[in-house]
Amino acid sequence: MTNRNKVQIKEISTYPISNNILYQEYKNNTIVRSFNYIIIKEGVYLNINPIQKQQQSDNIEKKRSVRQYKIPHNYIIETTWGRFTQQTIRCEINYLNKILQYQICYGFNFQNKIFSAKSTSDVANKYEQVI
Repeated sequence: MTNRNKVQIKEISTYPISNNILYQEYKNNTIVRSFNYIIIKEGVYLNINPIQKQQQSDNIEKKRSVRQYKIPHNYIIETTWGRFTQQTIRCEINYLNKILQYQICYGFNFQNKIFSAKSTSDVANKYEQVI
């Protein structure tokens, strides 16, 4: 693969002055994907060791290579995407009894909710199946 075909990522932001962030992916100097997100709430880092529900793996090396990052409680963003029909969702991360809960809220006033205790990818896949 040449550098010409490599996807380049660009975030346009003045955060924390403005909570609006524009995310763009370029390929061959052309925008191939773009969306806006707004940080509604930064959340707080709790002084706990979270229990993260993950699929069990027999591969010990794979378990060791998984990186652990602190994830804030009560972190909320809204993101909008779509060229012709814009969609907006609210994404939240919370702890419930030391277990991370990932949530996507959508629809009118974000009244529809999808949850996952596995990962952000899992809740995104669940959302994709619903829409």
